[in-house]
Amino acid sequence: MLVFKGDVDKWLERFMFFLQVEKGYSDHTCEAYALDLAEFLEFVEDQDSYDLSTQKLRNYLTYLYELKRERTTVARKLAALRSFFRYLEKRDLFQDNPMVDIKTPKKGHYLPQFLYPGDIEKLLDTPDLTKPIGMRDRAILELFYSSGLRLSELVNLNLSDIDWDIGYLKIRGKGNKERITPIGYYACTYLEDYLTFARDTLLKKNSTEAVFVSNRGSRINGRTVEYMVDKYVQKAGLNSGISPHSLRHTFATHMLENGADIRSVQELLGHENISTTQIYTHLSRSRLREVYFKAHPRAKGDTENV
Repeated sequence: MLVFKGDVDKWLERFMFFLQVEKGYSDHTCEAYALDLAEFLEFVEDQDSYDLSTQKLRNYLTYLYELKRERTTVARKLAALRSFFRYLEKRDLFQDNPMVDIKTPKKGHYLPQFLYPGDIEKLLDTPDLTKPIGMRDRAILELFYSSGLRLSELVNLNLSDIDWDIGYLKIRGKGNKERITPIGYYACTYLEDYLTFARDTLLKKNSTEAVFVSNRGSRINGRTVEYMVDKYVQKAGLNSGISPHSLRHTFATHMLENGADIRSVQELLGHENISTTQIYTHLSRSRLREVYFKAHPRAKGDTENV
């Protein structure tokens, strides 16, 4: 059992190095792990006892529920702790893993946000194509919707990852796992326009392999893309909760609604487990039910004729 704070800090630092270098997790994911673990360790320290026991973990769960944290948030924090303690256990730091008897709460039915076809068209048409930034932003939005990329995958895209002959991208996903995904006609057109007419202007004579660059000539970062999407969402008058990840959800939802099989969508999204992809089948069924009740003349009772 770990008792001394110094031990925890040392192994926490090594664990973060393990996630980033050996597991290949993105900076965003590593930052989330670090924040979740830091919150737990701060809680432990506030208890005036630095023993990392099962009871301490149960107390922490109670604390999270008292704060009315969402089940998905609690599950994420427990996943970070479970990974951390498994890492320590494999290195024989202690014998009894305190996470063994801790159960992850059921997440319930979470339906991700997505855009309807009319709304996604409105969003795609928002950037000003007379300006280099607008051409870049249109290419980014088209690529999100065309290929279902994660934010980190888009940001890390290099020029050598584009195969123009067959219209495919080589994507490095979670854990540095590679997959090949197609680029749609419109995304390919706007991407080519951006690279031909706008990228050099944004580079300002700098040199980088990055496909998408900032107005300072360096690889664009995730925060800039998030801000950009939010700006166009507001400009288009759409739901303010739409994010880059919502465009990935939109891609998956529209694929399934238009006849794609779930295994193909799983491959395109780079999901390791099909259970992760199945959330979109629930979403698609909800959409079908909505369409049915709006369109079928006898889907609802007519109270005037009763």
